Amino acid sequence: MQCLKLLDESPAFDAVFCENHEDVLLRKSDGRYDGVQVKTRQFDGDPFRATDEAVTKSIARFATLEKTYPNRFDNYHFVTNHGFWEKEENAHNLVYLSSAIRQRGGIKGLQKTSLLKQFVCNVCDSHGCDEPR
Repeated sequence: MQCLKLLDESPAFDAVFCENHEDVLLRKSDGRYDGVQVKTRQFDGDPFRATDEAVTKSIARFATLEKTYPNRFDNYHFVTNHGFWEKEENAHNLVYLSSAIRQRGGIKGLQKTSLLKQFVCNVCDSHGCDEPR
């Protein structure tokens, strides 16, 4: 779909790269990027949870990109053909966690017992990326 959008009169992106640092990299005309991780699952499987290895590895990849190429990415997208588990506002609900972290502007200043801080620290610890400051 992103490749077809390049044919638009004023495309949001000027290049699409597949399997280069990310599943998909979308380059804007100003040279900045959006990174996209694509995860698929059989439709009869469970929705993705924040604690699934596929999810935490994708988040860790985004963190590595941000560290390796600082200030080059505007957005990171985690897309799926399936869906995300959202039954409760807890450590398994990626939609809730990411929204709460975005609303407060990060995890800085949170206690170690905070659900948000624990989620980020667990991802960092299990995938060898740095905890945000």
